[in-house]
Amino acid sequence: MPTSRELANKFNEKNIYEIDYDYLRSRIERVMNRTARSNFDRELKKTFAKVLLEEAIDYEAFRRKNLYSAVNDKLDGARTEKVVQISNEIDFLLGYVEIATECAKELTPNYQPQFMFGLTQDEVKNIFNKQFSSYTRRDEARHDLLNVNGLRSWSEDVEFSRADYNGKVRDYEQAAAREKGYIKETYIRKEIVKDELKRMSFWKRWFSRTAREFKTFVKTAEKALKDVKFTKQGEKDAIADFKAPAARHDDVKLTNKSVGVYYERKEPESIKNSMFAIGYRPNVARIADHIKYANELGKMVKADNGKMPAEAKEVFKMNFEKLKTVADAMKGKGITAADADRRCMAIENEMSEKYADYKPFTIDKLVSETAPEVAAEPEKTSVKVDLNEKTNAPVEPKKEEPSITKEPVTKENI
Repeated sequence: MPTSRELANKFNEKNIYEIDYDYLRSRIERVMNRTARSNFDRELKKTFAKVLLEEAIDYEAFRRKNLYSAVNDKLDGARTEKVVQISNEIDFLLGYVEIATECAKELTPNYQPQFMFGLTQDEVKNIFNKQFSSYTRRDEARHDLLNVNGLRSWSEDVEFSRADYNGKVRDYEQAAAREKGYIKETYIRKEIVKDELKRMSFWKRWFSRTAREFKTFVKTAEKALKDVKFTKQGEKDAIADFKAPAARHDDVKLTNKSVGVYYERKEPESIKNSMFAIGYRPNVARIADHIKYANELGKMVKADNGKMPAEAKEVFKMNFEKLKTVADAMKGKGITAADADRRCMAIENEMSEKYADYKPFTIDKLVSETAPEVAAEPEKTSVKVDLNEKTNAPVEPKKEEPSITKEPVTKENI
């Protein structure tokens, strides 16, 4: 397995972009050095979400600018070839998660970070929405004016926003929606150029050729807007329109859909893997899934015929005990939520001390070794866990109640 730094180097090379690897690792290391083991998941999630969003916003501007320049033939052939292959938003997220996960595992080898560091689908979609919103249509227009097509090429567009091909001057209030769009774009571009003039030094603003071109553009645009009787409300509408993401609406929808598909495909595997990690804690909001997968794994662990490492088998047994404890607490069955938490913490401390060098087992190894035996094993009688009873946490209703299978999941029988 490549190290986290090797993963970062490969990621950077593919995307011709430098993530701040040292910052990412230092923030993860700080959490793991200053946090109790039982709180790793919670604190790492908060830190990772913050660092990810910061990096994703920087990458969004980098990617959008480069793609726009490439599409408009402003990059050389070699650069264009690299740019069109860089990661989209979701691939960037998954690559960054992989690097961060490996960092955490290197810093604490017997710790298995949660799937996506515990981020839910909605939380990931919210990060994407902020990432998309960080680079707006106004940002794209500015990049086009200053770095791609320039002011001269847009002079024709300013004139077209003023009058049609027959020379008839438009009236903003009477114009069709598309024509109003041209006029609003002229207003935004004029404001962008005015802002650039303000940023110039005194000498450059009054004596440079660039400043003269900027001033000419502003005067031309202002005349066009006056001729079409552009309104104050039109100005407000233009500002609002150009605050929208530069990304197409279809791209945003497709990305959000991809998040759902990815979670549906990968989350069950991640829950199963987590049951072989010392820091495993059942997610009470998804307790039904955890019970279901515990039953499946219990059969597979029992059928491994000695191929599975003894440490991994013991870790699974103790994690099943955590699951049973949490399930009992949710039912109010002889133990409170606080007592269940203390019991889980005690189990984790015991495992951490006993298996200091343990590296989490993974489900893919278990499946490859035990699948044939499990397929032939008859169904066991089960002990029902009624999730429709009043509990201490919300649980989604299921058509069939999950059960903790008696034989494979009691500690003595595994």
